[in-house]
Amino acid sequence: MAFFPQPAFRDGVETSPVPMQRENKVKIGMEMKYEIEAWKRTLEFIESENIFLLDHLTDLLKRENENSFIETAEHYHNLILDQLENIRKLRHTILEIEKFQWIKLYVDGYNGQAIKMKYKRIRRKVLETEELFRKIKDEFNNRILQGYDWKENE
Repeated sequence: MAFFPQPAFRDGVETSPVPMQRENKVKIGMEMKYEIEAWKRTLEFIESENIFLLDHLTDLLKRENENSFIETAEHYHNLILDQLENIRKLRHTILEIEKFQWIKLYVDGYNGQAIKMKYKRIRRKVLETEELFRKIKDEFNNRILQGYDWKENE
């Protein structure tokens, strides 16, 4: 009994499922590369938006000097800095994937499960980062708008 599937030939052409598995892995690898590029763009966008929020917060602090606002500003400042650190770590992990050519290793059949698990974990972390960013941004904007008297502008 053979441990590896033996290729079957018909009219001199290999017809076994082995090449199809590799072809499928190549397609998956191409999709992984595409998604990695999308992650990098997403993280770059979130990073620039976080920097924009920090700039906005700085401008607000120049105009507001109430203790309650300063506490709120400190809270959001820390959340945004944590988010930027998280993005830095995710970028490092993505660079690891590219540097060590994990996708090529996956296509070549090397430890596919471990690579797939790490890839899924990164995908989940990127999605969590996006979700957290939206939450922080919405809370920040709502909190800032609550501080204004809307009746003056009516």
